[in-house]
Amino acid sequence: MKEKFVLLITFLIFGLNTSFAQKSKTIEKLEFENYELKVIFFDPYENLVSENPEFKNLDSLKQGEIWNKYLLNNVIYDFQLIQKKKIVKHYILRGNSSKD
Repeated sequence: MKEKFVLLITFLIFGLNTSFAQKSKTIEKLEFENYELKVIFFDPYENLVSENPEFKNLDSLKQGEIWNKYLLNNVIYDFQLIQKKKIVKHYILRGNSSKD
């Protein structure tokens, strides 16, 4: 249980730090009762091109390697449950960086 808690905190901290560096946009905003659910999408292509301007000119095999590495190591979605303009719960969808 303690390991899961530490892992969750690590993901949240890393995700919050990453979310400021990456280009993102809110794709959904739902309101119900006194809560708001916000879904933020971190566009992998936009972020890849901004990090690697030469990405478009690479061959498809090299692009595939970069895509895999990016998707496994970066945040793609950020789900935020908000109450009174304060984040109550925060879930981050990202790849598994232990995979190759």
